[in-house]
Amino acid sequence: MLGSLFWKIFAAFLIANVLAMVSAIYYLMPTVDKEFYEIRKAFTLNMAKTIIGRIESGQSVHLFQSDQRGLSGPMRGRTFFTKRLLIIDDQNKVIFGEQNLHKNHQHLLFDYQSDSGRQYRIGKEIFQKPTVLSHLLRPRQSARFSILFFFTIVASFILSLLIIQPLKKLRKHAQSLSNGNMQSRVEKNLLKRNDEIGDLSRELDEMANTLDNLINSKQQLLHDVSHELRAPLGRLQAIAAIMQQQPDDSNKKMVERIEQECVRMNELIQEILEYSRTHYDLESRRTPSPVNLSVLLKKLVEAIQDEYPAHPIQLNHIDERLNITGHANRLNKAFENILRNACKHTPEKTVIVICAQQVNRHIEIQIRDHGPGVNDADLAALITPFFRADGAKHTVGYGLGLSISQRIIRHHRGILNISNHPQGGLLISVIFPMIRS
Repeated sequence: MLGSLFWKIFAAFLIANVLAMVSAIYYLMPTVDKEFYEIRKAFTLNMAKTIIGRIESGQSVHLFQSDQRGLSGPMRGRTFFTKRLLIIDDQNKVIFGEQNLHKNHQHLLFDYQSDSGRQYRIGKEIFQKPTVLSHLLRPRQSARFSILFFFTIVASFILSLLIIQPLKKLRKHAQSLSNGNMQSRVEKNLLKRNDEIGDLSRELDEMANTLDNLINSKQQLLHDVSHELRAPLGRLQAIAAIMQQQPDDSNKKMVERIEQECVRMNELIQEILEYSRTHYDLESRRTPSPVNLSVLLKKLVEAIQDEYPAHPIQLNHIDERLNITGHANRLNKAFENILRNACKHTPEKTVIVICAQQVNRHIEIQIRDHGPGVNDADLAALITPFFRADGAKHTVGYGLGLSISQRIIRHHRGILNISNHPQGGLLISVIFPMIRS
């Protein structure tokens, strides 16, 4: 069933075409007027020649209305009212017709010399010149206009369908997504279009891919969370079972282990909440404000250095004019997670180097540690929630820190890149666009 948008587009095409047709006819009317007067003049001259010829030959002209045998060409077979015709001879005497023509009518006035050499003045009344409407209402012109109008309707209908049909397909695709079919994709012929509908199709297809990946990641997140929570719970159950079989004096050590496992579960839940809350905090109504990243990094390094004194942190090439717009507390959290990761996964006494400077129209911050690095195959997965590289399976943490950092940086229109440094260690680069002055 065709919706209201179809009829709106159809009406727009139809009205535009009709206006174009009427405008073309309107601007062609001067040509029509000229042809009209030329034809009238030819008719009048032919009629006057016949009448003057009869008068000069002494024939009667009183019954001329019913006698058309002397008329030739286009005059034959037509009725002409002689009372509209006025003929005056060279003596200024009316020899045919009425003395005065109607003042409110238009006239044809011209001179004529007969075959005998006499001069005559001929006048002919014309009620009105043809208008656009009267011209179109003529049988032949009306038929042409009707055919043209019919093809205009057909063309408008086809053009409207060409626009509406792709939109209906995109609507069907959107409805399929809303019904939970994340495998629904836009037809390939729509994706290949090079117009606005093609752009919309590609955006919808990209949205479907993003939603599918998001739902899959959420499902994987639930699976990983359940796995991570199940492990400490299993240990707590095992400890509780052992406590039931041990004397009372040995329960103290078991209770300490239970407390440790509870702390680990609490930390895990806190990180999960932090990860899930990051998106909503960033999308809140708090207005972003200018943030000086050099000041933020210096304060953060002081705090981290107090917590991890065995890991020297160096600030090299820190530009003082590194300003962006954003949320200072969230940016602080992003860099805090990166620095904590570097401290946790590198040997003691190894240096962590931070460089922050302007590169072209961007701000680039590099954080490099001198640890063992990560397998190249695992680099892209480091920002995946709960992912931990092979060498970090038994270290402290749950694999959420870099995921949180990446989400915060991306919200601030930044990019987080992770790579292995050619001389060893892990290199994390963060790039932000600068504030326009």
